[in-house]
Amino acid sequence: MKSCKVEGCDRPVAGRGLCHMHYKRWARHGDPEVTMVKKECKVAGCERRHFCKGYCEPHYRRMRKEKALEEEINQINQQNKI
Repeated sequence: MKSCKVEGCDRPVAGRGLCHMHYKRWARHGDPEVTMVKKECKVAGCERRHFCKGYCEPHYRRMRKEKALEEEINQINQQNKI
């Protein structure tokens, strides 16, 4: 049985000459040896780690809360127009 082509890995080949783990890393990041891509929050000046949709956890929760409030206000305004 063939083993993974990544140096030091002796797991069996799953696809493209890579074991399952290294194949998934290649498919996700384009490099089978990447272990973790460090992303930062996309809010200017914030250096916290990415949590969801490009935001850190506090900014993501704030954005969701503001969006929910905005949708509620729009819904009330539409009801008042009827």
